[in-house]
Amino acid sequence: MKLPGNYTTTLPRPNKVDDLKYGEESTFGRVAWRSGMDRDKRIKHDGFVLKYRAFTNSLLKDIDPNEAFHKSNWPHWVKQLPGPLKDKSFSDSETVLKYWLDALFHNDQHILVKQWSEKYGRNYVVPTPHFGWGKTPSLSYFLIVCNPCDHQRLAFNHVKKAPIYDGLNYGQSFLGHYDVKEWRQQRNHLMQPMLPLSIFSTMFPAIEECVSDLMNRIGKGDESTLFYGSGKPKKAFNIHELILDTTFKILMRTLIGEEDNFVNENSQSIRWALQRPDFADYEATGIIKQWCRSLLSRAQANKDNIGPLMRELIEIPALYKTTEPGHKGAIKQTHDNLAIISLAGHDTTGSTITFCLMELCAHPEWQDRCRVEIEQVFDQIALEKRGINYADFHKFENLTKCINETLRIWPAVPYGSQREFEHDDYITDIKGEKVTIPKGTMFMIPNYCQGRSTQLWGPDANTWCPSKWSGFADDCSINFKNSNPQFSARNPESPRFHPFTRGPRDCFGKNFAQAEIRMVLSHLLYNYEFSLAEPSKSQYLQNAEQIAWQMAGILKPVDGLWMHITKKSVKARL
Repeated sequence: MKLPGNYTTTLPRPNKVDDLKYGEESTFGRVAWRSGMDRDKRIKHDGFVLKYRAFTNSLLKDIDPNEAFHKSNWPHWVKQLPGPLKDKSFSDSETVLKYWLDALFHNDQHILVKQWSEKYGRNYVVPTPHFGWGKTPSLSYFLIVCNPCDHQRLAFNHVKKAPIYDGLNYGQSFLGHYDVKEWRQQRNHLMQPMLPLSIFSTMFPAIEECVSDLMNRIGKGDESTLFYGSGKPKKAFNIHELILDTTFKILMRTLIGEEDNFVNENSQSIRWALQRPDFADYEATGIIKQWCRSLLSRAQANKDNIGPLMRELIEIPALYKTTEPGHKGAIKQTHDNLAIISLAGHDTTGSTITFCLMELCAHPEWQDRCRVEIEQVFDQIALEKRGINYADFHKFENLTKCINETLRIWPAVPYGSQREFEHDDYITDIKGEKVTIPKGTMFMIPNYCQGRSTQLWGPDANTWCPSKWSGFADDCSINFKNSNPQFSARNPESPRFHPFTRGPRDCFGKNFAQAEIRMVLSHLLYNYEFSLAEPSKSQYLQNAEQIAWQMAGILKPVDGLWMHITKKSVKARL
């Protein structure tokens, strides 16, 4: 059953800046950082000028950024920390704000965070809009925390999310909920289906069926295409789309318990819409709302046959207790939960698999090493006449190294987490001295710049190098002090490595994701050989970062990733 309704919105092309309303699609397209346009030119480009004017007119009204961020208005803590507001190379404070918003609109804010951390130091301040959860929109200061000690300590001590998550279509889900008590009780309620041994390991046969479907699609070749620019007449696959479609089906078939026909009919449209969480994108908003309503109504009508996570999700309205100002009610929150799980439950995992395959293409020696150990494990599984199980993941030593290195270089959520100080606390400045930060201050604990920091990882920090790893976690991991297995159901975080953010408000689905990544990659590498195809090959060789964009908060190759896929001569198990 396909979702009902037609959500297409035809918008006239604006004749001038003032005609554009926030959320309307600019006819100018993306201003490509990858083509060499620097940020100063980007903020002068008509595409940004239109969107910035629409954004400020809709949200900030008559607020003057230069007045709001004038140094005479800086709080004491802002005066003590570095950042672009103090950089005399910027003509004024509004220009700094434009840089920040342009990076957000353009989906490469993770690059700007990294560039500024290299320029201003490990902890610095940026200007940002402040809104959400009933708060009057305003301009405020955003603390970017890159010092690993502060990063770890503040993430543990302040689990309250920043209110700006409420600016998204699914901003009041339990993952972004502003009320800490509400988040805790909902997370505890929803954790039961995510227990690895008692619950989701029983889903492995269903996951293998989905992966088998992927193998068949690749084998048929119907979804491949030929590029004239290719050096040889070999067809290429957009492997990213194939993998995302597969991880979405795995999520829906296992944790949600939806029917394949319903999922297949709606997979592309809902996955497209979830990438556009802006309320002002009316087409995407309509698709998301209808999807969540349909999921909920179908689950309530078929309670005996739904997945374990959906079974817990539909009980949330009865547990909803928050009195937080700005909350939109239990039903809205249930819809937001369904939306964010539909997104994060497949997109983060799928993107990690894609980036890992990309690096294995660029480093064929590691692809061969992984394949050898996978063949050994699969041959033993065949002899024992059984399916893959949880214990088998402990045998993937080289694959674990490659996955860890991919999580370091290409973290699924590059911004990490955006939080709010729950009480006064401190942070260290460039000299190592303590600076008091007041309660209510927003801060970011990013992943991308930490994983590529030469101070933390050495001069080759931007190079994919799996030999950095000896096991499942970093050598200084806080959860693996005396041993380092090849696989575990614990967060592998360390002061410098935290791809699933940090506990206690870390990634809800980290254990499911770690298992799914190994399941999909092991079967792909057992059955096929992979090499980069044009145009992805040239993009990677020129600058791999141009492939990755932060969309809906998740790092991904938004234009696809193209590969040549060749059948292996060994007998496939599937």
